[in-house]
Amino acid sequence: MYKIFPVDIFYVEYNPAQTSYDENKSGYDENGNYCVYLHISGDEDLSTSLNHELRHAFEDYNRISKNESRLSDTRESKLFYSGDFEKLITGQIKGEFGMFKSIFYVLYMTSKMEASAFAENIYDNTNTDLIFGNLKYIMNRGYLNGMKNDKKVQRTWLDLKSKVKIPILDKFNDYMMFVKWVDKYIQYRAIKIFKKLQKVKYFPIWMPKIKKSHNK
Repeated sequence: MYKIFPVDIFYVEYNPAQTSYDENKSGYDENGNYCVYLHISGDEDLSTSLNHELRHAFEDYNRISKNESRLSDTRESKLFYSGDFEKLITGQIKGEFGMFKSIFYVLYMTSKMEASAFAENIYDNTNTDLIFGNLKYIMNRGYLNGMKNDKKVQRTWLDLKSKVKIPILDKFNDYMMFVKWVDKYIQYRAIKIFKKLQKVKYFPIWMPKIKKSHNK
């Protein structure tokens, strides 16, 4: 195992919010040791959550050891998951952001870096019906459906823009355009992950057609 993933030191810290891999702290220390920092919540099935997070750590190692940009430095990470993203998702920023908080959570769950980690969970006998069910739900749900261009949602949008600093938000002045783009992007990403996980599990399940990417 060490030959494939030569970690010299694991630092494990308790974090009641969630189990996660800390890509900002992990890497080579001043003595040349490769260190991985993990946050453990203690409220989850660690056999599943640790497999998931260690996959992130392994992929990051493969980048860092080759002097490539780490996961946190990819275009996707900088655009969607930098700045106040974590504070928004974990409720550290005060405000009633409702649907917009949900949107950023789904953006994260359908990200490129999460695809391989979900595949790891397929191997550890996680509830695959739940994973595929969630992806199908994302593919069929439209945040724009039933949304009205009203003053209440507009106030929420303006509150979000003033309190939360996430680069992707700077690309949109109108929340209707933001949500319209989100609908297309997350459905495209969910289908990509769905197809990848099917190959891992060899499930003979309905295969939706992938449309052209809608990158902003």
